[in-house]
This record gives sequence, structure tokens and C-alpha cells, in this order.
Amino acid sequence: MKALLCFHGFCGDKHNFDYIAKDIKLDYNLIYIPDLPGHGINKFRFCKKNILSFVLSEYDKLKKSYEVIDVIGYSLGGVLASYLATYRKVNKLILISPAFIYTNISLNKIKYIKYSKKDFTLKKIYYFYEFCEITADIKRQIYKIFCPCLVIIGKKDQLISFKSGFFGYKLVQNELRSYIEYELLDHYNILQDRKVKEDIINFLNKKIN
Repeated sequence: MKALLCFHGFCGDKHNFDYIAKDIKLDYNLIYIPDLPGHGINKFRFCKKNILSFVLSEYDKLKKSYEVIDVIGYSLGGVLASYLATYRKVNKLILISPAFIYTNISLNKIKYIKYSKKDFTLKKIYYFYEFCEITADIKRQIYKIFCPCLVIIGKKDQLISFKSGFFGYKLVQNELRSYIEYELLDHYNILQDRKVKEDIINFLNKKIN
């Protein structure tokens, strides 16, 4: 039995992966895309403790029924997926625009979750602060990733530094690793691109020796 676990980006939800997931369903017994705490329909608070325990517990629940688990992470989800690969046995890992280094980020550029006008500013600041805490803490914890890994980044990314993808790539200690930059893609359209989807599917279909 084989499962694909996907983690969406900061202030996104499981629908981030709608375009990619619809063409790889036949390759897996299950494609599982949970909403992170504080996102989508997940009502748990968005904070470092909840996020890190959530990532591990979601994998552990799947592992009870599925022998092989591949993982895809986008943006913040890419950082979380790297954290998971450090502490659990991931078969294959794909990092899409992983948010390790976000020198281009600003409060005004992020597509935030919709709040009422009354609490919009406070929520914005709180989420941004927690996001920075989570990524910084994970960067301190991860040193090496041993599973096969594909890293994808758009060269026109508005939020993530181009160095971020290479940072993730250098963590990988497996001969089956790839790093791909897409000239015309940014942080938001990278999940809607046909070539990106093809590269993801090709990597997931590669045999591991």
C-alpha cells in the first residue's frame, strides 16, 4: 500500500494541490492533503508546537495502513516536509518553493486567509510572527535528508529567495536528487504549471535502487 502526503503553503489550504493531485491519483492508494492548524477547516491554533506535532502525527496515522509514503511540501509545507523527512522514513520527497530563506517576503505580498476587517491586522501580524518562528526553528533542527528528493523553485518568486531552493537541495544526501528552476514561474503560479506537474510525476515514478 502506498500513500502520498502533501503539505500546503502558509495561509493556503488543501486546495493548493488540486491541479497537481488530479493526475497522479492512480499511482497511489491514497492522496492525503490535510489542512494545517489554523488553515482551511482545521480549527487548531496556528503555532509552532501545534504545527510540528501535527506533521509527525499525520504521518504516523498514515504509516499504520501504508507501507510507503511519499511527501510533497509547498512553501511553508516544504519546510515542514523537510522536518518530517528528518524524523520519519519518507520514501520520496518533493519540495516546491520551500520557504527556508524568504528575503523577498513582506506582509503586503502574502495572500492571507480572509478575516473580518476588525481582526485582520492582528491576525496578519500573529500569523507572520509564527511563520518566522516555525521556519527558523526547523532550520536549526534539520541537517541532512537521506531520502530521494526533488527541489523545485520559480525564478520569479515574489516571496522566496532563489537561495532557498538550493538550501534545501544541499541538505539531501541521496544520489537520487534533482534541483529545477523555472524561468517564468513565481510563488503562486508554480502549482498550476503543466511542466511542473510533469516533472513531479516523472520523479515520483522513478525507481529507487
